[in-house]
Amino acid sequence: MLGIGAVVVRVLLFIFGAVVLGLSIGLAKHQVVESVPPVTSFSGFVGAFGLIVTALGLLSLRFEKIPIKVVIAADALSAVFYIAAGIALSLALKSVSSCSADDPLSFTQRFENRVLNGGCEEIDGRPWCYSGDGDSGEDFTPGRCKRARADNVFEYFGFILAIAVIVITYLAHRRGGTTSTRGLTVTARDRRRYLIFSLNQIRTEDLHAEFAGG
Repeated sequence: MLGIGAVVVRVLLFIFGAVVLGLSIGLAKHQVVESVPPVTSFSGFVGAFGLIVTALGLLSLRFEKIPIKVVIAADALSAVFYIAAGIALSLALKSVSSCSADDPLSFTQRFENRVLNGGCEEIDGRPWCYSGDGDSGEDFTPGRCKRARADNVFEYFGFILAIAVIVITYLAHRRGGTTSTRGLTVTARDRRRYLIFSLNQIRTEDLHAEFAGG
């Protein structure tokens, strides 16, 4: 059961990592001027790192040569990154009260937010931010805001699942470790039982040989 649970959680972590990476890249592409906000870049890094760690964890279920301590350490680092990115993005979006409201206050909050406004520059003494289409009047910030909020949620989910997979991996290791052979998971207890069975079988064959010789 622990083996199945580890696979399920790691598959979910892989999906969440891909979502975080994809949403972060999408937000970064909306940046027209100035550099991409550090919080957005960090979120993209965390998503990519989560994918790498998840791949390592899945490989460890198949290949025993990967040290369990390395896997747990990588999962722990991934959890730290996920929670750090989640908190950082929450703080960056703290000033935005609504992603969809069109009242002047909500619009101004989104317009002034670095994660959402696409970058700003001063033209003729006035700040101009690339938060919409000047010709059509379309406001891009609601869509960007929803992506950023979703990114933030998946970062917190990634942290929770990373902690869960650490616990599952540790408990499985405490039970004696696992060895994957042709898709089957063999525990240390099974190996001991097989060894005892093999020894008994050898003794039985020796007795048969003695009777046959006599």
